[in-house]
Amino acid sequence: MPSKRPEFPSVDTNASADVHAASGKAARESAPRSSHGEWEAATGRRDPVDLLEDQAKSRVPELAPIRYGRMLASPFAFFRGAAAVM
Repeated sequence: MPSKRPEFPSVDTNASADVHAASGKAARESAPRSSHGEWEAATGRRDPVDLLEDQAKSRVPELAPIRYGRMLASPFAFFRGAAAVM
């Protein structure tokens, strides 16, 4: 699937602060701050809950609620338990 991200020119890591600032301003033209809140799911993307339910079918049924409870503890725990969604 092709990426929608704009291509930015690379900047020499030893460049001056002015060069870095100019590079950031140029990048902002391609991706303004207001666009950072936009997100659109890929076409044909499976429902994440369906993915987790399909995974649960191959596991011990009694342990699925424990897994989901642990995933509720924090965003990190969710992402650890939902690797298939990634």
